[in-house]
Amino acid sequence: MASHEKKEQRRDQDQRRRQAVIAEVRGRQVNEAIDCGKDGSGSGVFLCECGQLGCSTTIELPIDDYEAVRTDFERFLVAPGHEIEDVDRVVERHHGHLVVVKRESAL
Repeated sequence: MASHEKKEQRRDQDQRRRQAVIAEVRGRQVNEAIDCGKDGSGSGVFLCECGQLGCSTTIELPIDDYEAVRTDFERFLVAPGHEIEDVDRVVERHHGHLVVVKRESAL
């Protein structure tokens, strides 16, 4: 593969990673708006914060569990199978959802 092709391929891969991170942050913003309307008790329906553009998968879980995900801005709530290998590192596995953090190479 020519050097030019490798650079172009790397640039495309970097662009996909950036788009995934932006999509995850947008999902987080939606979920924070949902969470603001809750008092911390009961459960809520949250949007998957994966990096897949256009994902509309929802995850139902207790408000306290979502608050635990948000203890660090680098942590994101995603549906199983929605993690992106070169962007996300799974740090917690639960029934019905995962918690991921961004890989250094994705930032």
